[in-house]
Amino acid sequence: MDDPISKLPKYVFRRANGSCRYKRNVHKALRELILKATVCRQLGYRYDEAIRRLPVVHAKVEALFDQERSTPNSVRAKSIVRERLDEWHAEVFADGVVDPEWDITNDFRELAIELEGSTPPEVVRQVGSARLSPEPMTLHKVLSDYYAYKCDDSVGNKALKTRMAPNSVLRTVGVIKTAMNHVIIENDLEQRNVFQGIKIKGAGASKDDRLPMTDDQLEMLLPEYQANPTAYALLVSLADTGARLAEIVGLEAQDLDLATGCLHIRHNSLRRLKTKSSDSSRLCSQIPTQSSHSRPDLWAVMQPPPCS
Repeated sequence: MDDPISKLPKYVFRRANGSCRYKRNVHKALRELILKATVCRQLGYRYDEAIRRLPVVHAKVEALFDQERSTPNSVRAKSIVRERLDEWHAEVFADGVVDPEWDITNDFRELAIELEGSTPPEVVRQVGSARLSPEPMTLHKVLSDYYAYKCDDSVGNKALKTRMAPNSVLRTVGVIKTAMNHVIIENDLEQRNVFQGIKIKGAGASKDDRLPMTDDQLEMLLPEYQANPTAYALLVSLADTGARLAEIVGLEAQDLDLATGCLHIRHNSLRRLKTKSSDSSRLCSQIPTQSSHSRPDLWAVMQPPPCS
């Protein structure tokens, strides 16, 4: 039988003492970030133990490489200043307000000297100058940001979506966005609307949104409303017209034309229209006098239905 250890998986090596070790070469582009040519991790002394630990160790090394690739130099610089100096230094550094004449510039220069040889040169330069450099927009960053948006929680998931559906969140943010635009324009402010580009994950129409009720579902539902004549009339009106709930609930007596059998969906004292195209005052919707389900017509249900 072949010795299983003679067929070690990729990145796994057996040392002279018999233990297994994970060894991975660092890509040239990452060596100035990780500051070593190889990454090694101990897997164990037994073959079965090494094989069991291998997926976890490999995933951690991959995550390390991904993190190093995606972390901008400016973020590294801010993190180092916060860790090695203090929070106040990190804040003025991040805000870009450090004056070269200030005494604290010596703190940044001394820290840069300490970092040389153990930190990427660009990070050292930013720390030493007490100035952050904007990160260039690369294809990798574009794809990484988009991937993060698609896979991770977005604003909608983290906040409003705990209580609201994605489309409701989108509408709520839209109101805030409109209000912000109004204030910016009216006050001639030179700033962008921070709500302008917000994406709400899961919002938008799909093929299964707002499917109409089937005839069978409506037949099952009607008897449940017969005890309440107002609710029954509203349900039949909604079913026969396809109008919005607010449009039917907000009807006034003057909006019903019994002579022609029409409902006029128009602005009245009770409510406004959702859109201008909703106004049907000149082209009213005719209510069929008999439905396809042999239900009583709309006008018949305006009177209380008989209760069994």
